Amino acid sequence: SDVMNQKWKPRAKSETECVSLTAHCLKYTKELEAKGKFQLTIWPEHCLVGSKGHAVVKEINDSLQEWTKQTQRTVHYIQKAQNRLTEMYSGIEAEVVMEDDELTRTNKELLGRLKIADQLIICGQAKSHCVNFTTRDIVKHWHKENERICVLNDACSNVPFCDKAGDLFISDMQKEGVSIRTTEDVFQLYLGDDKEK
Repeated sequence: SDVMNQKWKPRAKSETECVSLTAHCLKYTKELEAKGKFQLTIWPEHCLVGSKGHAVVKEINDSLQEWTKQTQRTVHYIQKAQNRLTEMYSGIEAEVVMEDDELTRTNKELLGRLKIADQLIICGQAKSHCVNFTTRDIVKHWHKENERICVLNDACSNVPFCDKAGDLFISDMQKEGVSIRTTEDVFQLYLGDDKEK
């Protein structure tokens, strides 16, 4: 209704583009709400390329660089939300697929790369949104191999005021057979008492 009442309007370079984008926004928000997961959220700008929010945290980056030295392999980075006309909470597929943009469809290459792992450990931001829906999409496509998926509950947090969504995510994943662990659990599991490794 806020889009219909023009409380929110698209930015456009011309009147013609504004008419086209407004029609898209109405169609998009109806499709988004019909899926039953979201209403359109107008987020503040975040994770912009070139900003601190887009960078890998130093401690994680240091570990990744050490891993590349030891294995002589490269880290495979995935960028999501490359189409400004659809939201992409999940790293697997957009909330509403754009028919003319392959990048909004299910990322089968990424799913295939993830399936190679003996154990898939998931953490990041945010438990209520991006971690939530990326993990749900992985579970949807992994077809009952969920015991190989682990979410580090203490290595992700909710968007403020979205705790219920994060709690529901954890509860749903436990029912799906995903293991919910802490970073300490994983240290003990893989490194035992030798945390210096």
